[in-house]
Amino acid sequence: MNSGGPHDLTLSVPRLFFGYATGGNLLFPLSVGGTSILAPEWPTAEGIFNQVKCHRPTILINTPAMIAKMLDWAEQHPNECDLSSIRLMTSAGEKLPSSIYDRWVRIFPNTPLCDGLGFAEHWYFVSVNRPGEIRPGTVGRIIPSLDVMICDEEGKQLSDGEEGAASFRDGWFVPGDLAKLVPDIDGHRRLVYVGRSGSYFKVSGRWVNADEVTDTLLQHSAVAECTVLPYEDQGGLTKPAAFVVLRPDHQVDEDTLKTYVLTKLEGYKCPQRVIFLAELPRTPLGKVDLAALKRQLKEIPTTQPAVDEHEDGLGIDIDETSS
Repeated sequence: MNSGGPHDLTLSVPRLFFGYATGGNLLFPLSVGGTSILAPEWPTAEGIFNQVKCHRPTILINTPAMIAKMLDWAEQHPNECDLSSIRLMTSAGEKLPSSIYDRWVRIFPNTPLCDGLGFAEHWYFVSVNRPGEIRPGTVGRIIPSLDVMICDEEGKQLSDGEEGAASFRDGWFVPGDLAKLVPDIDGHRRLVYVGRSGSYFKVSGRWVNADEVTDTLLQHSAVAECTVLPYEDQGGLTKPAAFVVLRPDHQVDEDTLKTYVLTKLEGYKCPQRVIFLAELPRTPLGKVDLAALKRQLKEIPTTQPAVDEHEDGLGIDIDETSS
């Protein structure tokens, strides 16, 4: 990826104590003679647009959570969202939902959104999309000089297209992320980020990918942010729960969201509980604070009737239609 040059001015949503920002807004810009903007205030969607207007940066280091907030702001203030100076914007820190990417391309078609995957131990990206060769649904190509291997639970290397644990050289660093490599028409392989290994849990003996349920809920027009977690019901069985933040001026109830999920996913994947929040709690690094949400789940009594996990909401028995 063309990470910058001496004429680039970089603005970062994450603060410098976040490894993603340390690399993207300090080490790499300065290493090529570029300039970094260090904003003292905590970032907001309005504040980011104001800083872009004032300083005219060429690179914006961003996160999915802030991208979603910027899109909401842009829809409410279409005349106050000039990003014409930005030649590329990166996204990392958490998985970028396809619904957010699609909204970005629709509202800001001239500002490339380059999704990538990185780790604090690496300071920056290990894989990233590049302007002109963005492949939606992937985190792009592995950066030069870095190898990746996808392994099964026993450490055996998997073939392209097979999902497993991502391991990186040197020493096959295993960060705990699930991914797969897919070939592309240009001869390069792209990395598809599936999620953290802990995002999978079993419901009635069947695997649920929390990221899949989250992405489905985010496709609803009223949902701004969402996180799905497992919890134990009164009988001690594991079920999905969803924490949802609604978009400004949108209203929707729990049953409506459950019905929406049931039209798209199998019944056992449907959240048995939907908890509405004004905002998702976040750690100092800007990631969703899962521990805080798990504590909240234990404190909130179950009041809604359970969804029939054997039906998909369309009257179709799951056991008869899925393998």
